[in-house]
Amino acid sequence: MELWTGFMLGLMGSFHCAGMCGPLVLTLPARPTSAGMRFVEAGIYHAGKSLTYGGMGVVVGLVGASVRVAGYQQALSVAVGTVMLVAVLLPRRFTEKMFFGYQGGGRYAVWSRWFSRLLGHASLWSLAGLGMLTGFLPCGLVYVALGGAMVSS
Repeated sequence: MELWTGFMLGLMGSFHCAGMCGPLVLTLPARPTSAGMRFVEAGIYHAGKSLTYGGMGVVVGLVGASVRVAGYQQALSVAVGTVMLVAVLLPRRFTEKMFFGYQGGGRYAVWSRWFSRLLGHASLWSLAGLGMLTGFLPCGLVYVALGGAMVSS
């Protein structure tokens, strides 16, 4: 059942991803290369992004497994569900400050600086780095998937 839920989340969320991350992909540095090489470059970018998502999944899966072993799985499930409801029900100006810390830069100012540096280079390594950094952007679908991974471990 979990595999089916994950598949459906990915399938239904693909429209959201195309709309939100599509413009980011269009800004990637392009070199005048063959269509085959552009396919390889896109694959490297997405492999970097998948690496970030996979790493996040491992971390929250380990946290969830540790909580389950300690006997607090039900409390964790309630806490994750409560956070999701709060994020949906509170006005956006509160949730942005509470969850993302947009006001005042902070960690996203560092992210932006790294992203700008990598964007200036048209190498395969920079594409992988851009993919890894893009995986850290705030995304509701990623948060839902990570919350599900945490409570189902």
